[in-house]
Amino acid sequence: MLILESGDPSEDAAVATIVFLLDGKLVILTPSTRTETPTTDLKYDMRVLSDRIEYFQLLAGSSNEQPMTTLNGSIWAWDGKQFKVHHVI
Repeated sequence: MLILESGDPSEDAAVATIVFLLDGKLVILTPSTRTETPTTDLKYDMRVLSDRIEYFQLLAGSSNEQPMTTLNGSIWAWDGKQFKVHHVI
């Protein structure tokens, strides 16, 4: 899980981006910004980034770490033949 904002830990789920691997699909959940959702309900938008993925690495760190700054928020996924790189932030 990658927390994009800091603040009250009880509110982390409302701002968290969640990345997971399910049945070979690399999936990302982001908090929904749809206006028809009541503010008391927590909903996520789901997007499949890649298919047939064997494993992945999420690169997340503080934005001032050098020289990795440009790689922060990227996901490196291996499909058995090649790496696929996604930038999610």
